[in-house]
Amino acid sequence: MESTLHETLSRLERCITEQGLSRSELLNPAILAERTALSEAVVLDLLQGGDGTPGGIEQRVTSRVRALTAAHLKRTGQRMTDLVSDVARHLEVSPRWTRMLLTGEKMPNVALLHHLASYFNVAGGEAFFTASPTDALNRELTTILLQYEPQEQDPLKALLAKHGVVAADLRLHGGPLSPAQLEQIDQIVGNVLRTILPLGDQP
Repeated sequence: MESTLHETLSRLERCITEQGLSRSELLNPAILAERTALSEAVVLDLLQGGDGTPGGIEQRVTSRVRALTAAHLKRTGQRMTDLVSDVARHLEVSPRWTRMLLTGEKMPNVALLHHLASYFNVAGGEAFFTASPTDALNRELTTILLQYEPQEQDPLKALLAKHGVVAADLRLHGGPLSPAQLEQIDQIVGNVLRTILPLGDQP
């Protein structure tokens, strides 16, 4: 099950505390706003427990297209006229219609959203534009969290490693198991099953 924004923030806070990370770098509203195409005020509101003023779907899409356009022009130094021409070729629509899309005056359809997501190289495809502010920020924070939160080890692999059975995966290690290793696995699996299964179902 996907974590909520509140849960993701709590887990990030734990990583920050336990690993001595910089909160101001990981949870920088300006950087998060640029990556999500949300306004900095909305990101700050979400980080402080607000709902980010969700708004309607049309408002979400047009404002994020407009934000992506502004960020692209600032980052690349490209002129709006040149960007319009380039995007128009990519979308295969007229420059006039493209300009209205990029400035947020017109709502793109699903096909155009798909092409815009591709052009601006955003994660999540069309959902980047349509997700609620909460979901948009949660998606970005989850990406950050994965870089710092220790991943859970497979319980069986951990158990096997604990008992010195390091060649249990034949596809990875290539060779046959020794009789001693097979006996170890048999004992371990038997002990595990006796622990978790009802008495009548035990081997």
